[in-house]
Amino acid sequence: MLRALAIAATGAAVALAAVFLADVNSSGGDSGPTPPTSSAEEPSIGWLGAVPYCVLFLRWTETHGSLTGVAQAVDSRKQLSWALPIHGSIAGSDVKIDVPAPGLCSSHGRRLSGTASGDAMLLSFAQRNSTPLRVTFQKAGVDDFKAASAARAETTSASLPAPPSLISILGAIPASVFERVGRGTATQPAKLSASLLASADGRPRIVWIGAEYCSSCAAVRWPLVLALQRFGSFTGLRATTSTALDGYPNTKSFSFFDSTYTSPYVTFEAVEQFSNIPGGAGFVPLDSPTPEQQGLMDKFDQPPYVDPSSRNALPFVDFANKYSITGVTFSPAILRGLSANDIAVALYDPKTPVAKAVIGSANEITAALCVLTDDQPINVCSNPVVKSIQAQLG
Repeated sequence: MLRALAIAATGAAVALAAVFLADVNSSGGDSGPTPPTSSAEEPSIGWLGAVPYCVLFLRWTETHGSLTGVAQAVDSRKQLSWALPIHGSIAGSDVKIDVPAPGLCSSHGRRLSGTASGDAMLLSFAQRNSTPLRVTFQKAGVDDFKAASAARAETTSASLPAPPSLISILGAIPASVFERVGRGTATQPAKLSASLLASADGRPRIVWIGAEYCSSCAAVRWPLVLALQRFGSFTGLRATTSTALDGYPNTKSFSFFDSTYTSPYVTFEAVEQFSNIPGGAGFVPLDSPTPEQQGLMDKFDQPPYVDPSSRNALPFVDFANKYSITGVTFSPAILRGLSANDIAVALYDPKTPVAKAVIGSANEITAALCVLTDDQPINVCSNPVVKSIQAQLG
């Protein structure tokens, strides 16, 4: 339903030209900029965020609501790095941060303001002749900042590497939770009638076409990651949020951009078409589907496979031409206002609306994958809940 935003969103162009006007430490060389060092007294945990080509790391200590700390940043494109003092205040969830000069990763003002809740913070960056740019920060350590800085040079995605702790939480959800949720409140994948879409070695191909700005995509990634982890493993998953311009703004999720999936049972082809960063008349482009992948969407993301009002909806997920997901399997409203950690923790309680939606959808996807893999792996596909859903999928 949101694909049109990629060509129609206006009024939020990103300005990426300014640099710090004071305390600039630049470093050259082909190996890229080195993250600036800071005092040993500063806390090791801070807030990590990104805009195209630039990574920011904010750390502070709080005394009676007053903040004092440092802002570090690396612009990989311009081969520049900075370490600037910051001052500010925090009152409840409201955060205000002042820097000594404009230019903090292209900000055109000296104040960053927004809200913090749990492990997420959303700050507004002033831009010249444009609406403020909203940037999501997540709690992270110094090593996370260094890793994100090293990986930033060639990407225009606002996503960051997903915290290993988040991946671990998802991988440790007890089997009993999946069994107790069953189908939950999620809708089933649609059944397709076409020749099996398989790789050269015969493994069923799963094709994802989505976008980081899209809240429906953000919602569907949660159960899709959970299901695919039962058949293989991801490396390089990224954390992101949907756009603030959406009806379900800033929905926390993963991004498949630049990630890899490995499985002996299925292949997974991820196409994240656009970032959540506004640019031009829409959003900054990321991946482009191959002609074959686009052909699948042109065929199966249209009537009679979907309602006419939902044609070209994102995400589009093709499960080997046998099942598909177009749009949502549950309302993104269920995830509204929750941090990624909040969502992951809620998945451990089968009575929560989050678990009923996400785990339920993961079970539906798992059952579809088991049909495609001839019930392999046996420890996953022999589960009574999975077998029951399989019978209903047809």
